[in-house]
Amino acid sequence: LDADERELLGHIDAAASRLSGQIRGLMEVARVALGGGPQEHVPLDVVVQDALDALRAAAREAEAEVDVRSLPDVTVPRTELALVLQNLIANGIKYHRPGIPPRITIYGSAGEHHLELHVADNGIGLSDADRERVFGSFERVALDIPGTGMGLATVRRMLERHGGSICVTSAGPGRGSEFTVRLPLRA
Repeated sequence: LDADERELLGHIDAAASRLSGQIRGLMEVARVALGGGPQEHVPLDVVVQDALDALRAAAREAEAEVDVRSLPDVTVPRTELALVLQNLIANGIKYHRPGIPPRITIYGSAGEHHLELHVADNGIGLSDADRERVFGSFERVALDIPGTGMGLATVRRMLERHGGSICVTSAGPGRGSEFTVRLPLRA
């Protein structure tokens, strides 16, 4: 193959990889919508550790610092909340500002009926227009960073299936973001 043909094959391969990722994302959304997976409930600190363990290599590679502060002693759905946290922490690692190592802080509180869990980062931040848009399917803020645009859409669906919600605040581009997960506590 000549150089032009190799370049064209490279574009085809990249497009196929993106499509494959989008299909996996859609399958995850379908699994969430159908309520697949076991409903094991465990202490919140176990779920946070599950998410951190899954991201250990990515965090090390990005020189990310993850600070877990006070977490309430509550029991939560293990698989779904671990996936939620894994997505939020992974985004904090992936969407960092160039030349600045990612710093992610996780903390929470519990009332009588609800858990509030916060995942804050020092990343690229969000504009006012992007704060709601990021939860849509196939929506991405930074097109130069690999991804499918399905992560936060799936997170929102998972939480809503459990009667929960997610929102994000940001002081603007370049100033980090803070995601707040709200989940009802099991009786």
